[in-house]
Amino acid sequence: MKLSALPPLSPPPQPSEVLRRPAAPIPEPALLAWVEGPGAEGFDSAWRLAGVTILPASTLLGLRAFEDAYEDHLPNAAPDGRDCMRVIFDVEKVLRMALHQSVLALELLASPAPLQLRAPFDTPAPIELAQAAITSGVLRAYRGVLPATIDAIDAGERVAALSGLRRLYTASLLHREAVMGTELASLLKSCAPSPIAPIVEGWSDAPLRPDEARALKDEARRLDALLDVPGALPERPQDYELLHETLVARRLATS
Repeated sequence: MKLSALPPLSPPPQPSEVLRRPAAPIPEPALLAWVEGPGAEGFDSAWRLAGVTILPASTLLGLRAFEDAYEDHLPNAAPDGRDCMRVIFDVEKVLRMALHQSVLALELLASPAPLQLRAPFDTPAPIELAQAAITSGVLRAYRGVLPATIDAIDAGERVAALSGLRRLYTASLLHREAVMGTELASLLKSCAPSPIAPIVEGWSDAPLRPDEARALKDEARRLDALLDVPGALPERPQDYELLHETLVARRLATS
């Protein structure tokens, strides 16, 4: 049987301008906070902003596409003049992320000092939403940083190593007391005495020395091992109804 080649396919027709959907502008967030960087972690890590907006119900219904996350790059927007990344989530998106134990969503909701917080995001407080959603499952996400943290320590990368340690300390505090904390100095005090406190207090942007690397690696493994024993976090969300009612009320407020 002789096979014959098919003629090349014609390119698809271009959509008309009437059907083109322009890129939606990033909506103004009702809740905005630093989730990485000195403002959130307390040491010289890269800045990152995250926020929550409440899109009107008309955006979510019918044939129009629904954008549930918006990302952009903000030049010179950090307090020290550096660039930073920003991501804005719709309220439904961030609550679903929190229920799936997203570290980003939970740390955003639990931020102790949001940059922007206005009605209807002041009641209930965002920290209450985080507490309603958080479960012991979040520890799996935090434990996932251990390999990258060890790699950063082996490479002598101080900032990346401390970022990983910060997350492991956050996991340790959650596991022990079911409390969210992201500021490294405060976390060290809650776990005092900490063998890495002198390394953090004597901050330097120089590569890690061998003795510092050993101390950080031992502490990272110690913190990870502590998560093996039963802890204070619940196995299921504590108040699913609060999350549901909050979402419905806030969505109706924009209709």
